[in-house]
Parts: sequence; C-alpha cells; structure tokens
Amino acid sequence: MKRILAITILTLAFSSLVPSQTKPNFSGTWKLRVTEISEVYTFEHQEPKLRVIMNIEDNLGKRTLDVKGVIDGKEHKQTLNGSPATFIAKWEGDALTWELRRESPVGVLHNRRTMTLSKDGKVITADRIRLLPEPEERWTETWDKQ
Repeated sequence: MKRILAITILTLAFSSLVPSQTKPNFSGTWKLRVTEISEVYTFEHQEPKLRVIMNIEDNLGKRTLDVKGVIDGKEHKQTLNGSPATFIAKWEGDALTWELRRESPVGVLHNRRTMTLSKDGKVITADRIRLLPEPEERWTETWDKQ
C-alpha cells in the first residue's frame, strides 16, 4: 500500500512539471493591419465555442457579420444577414482554423483563416485563403489586439 501511495505521489509530482496542453484563447477585439479597408473582428472564445463578430467597411459599404459554432471541424449552418451560411472551426495544433461560406449580394463567398497567436497575446497572424469567388487566392493577415 505504501508503495502504491509513493508511486501515486511521484506521478502527480511529475505531471505538474509537464507543460500544460491548453490551447490559446483568441478572445478580444482585433484590428486588421491594412489601410485600404477597415476590418475589426471580435472573437468570443470560450472553448470549445467560438463566436466571430466582423465589422467591415470597404468598397461594398459597412456591414456586420456575426457567426458562431463549436470548434469541432463540423459544419455549423446558420443564417447570416438573411442568407444561408456555414461556419467551420477546428484546431490544428496551436493554430485555430475557421472558415465561412456564405451567400452574399455579390455571389457565394468562402474564406478560410488559420490563425496563430503571438506569445505575448497581442498579435494574430493568419494565413487566409479565399476559396470563392475563384480564382483561389492566399495571403497573410496581421491583426492587432485593441
């Protein structure tokens, strides 16, 4: 019995030395670092749920898009500004990938972002892929915490 107790204590002591496997939390308000358009996103991230509120001002005007779902890699269908939309979010290591496919006045739009958070929690770097409209296009975005 003493031997089992000693092993249990050693196991617990060792496990406290192993780094935590927690995922980064993207909660907050973030502004895109570009000058041509204004995009401010608010992420409400309470694992495993993610809500993204997008405030966008560009050549199409001002609009707010609000989507949410579970970070599980599955499709979460919803209505966005009166039109069908599908939101998907999943973890890829410490990177959070989310995508939105939606019908809009200019046609079907489909974007995917794979986001990583800086160590100090002040910058998001996102690999963005515009899948639709074609042709597919890829670029890197940088977001600053507000």
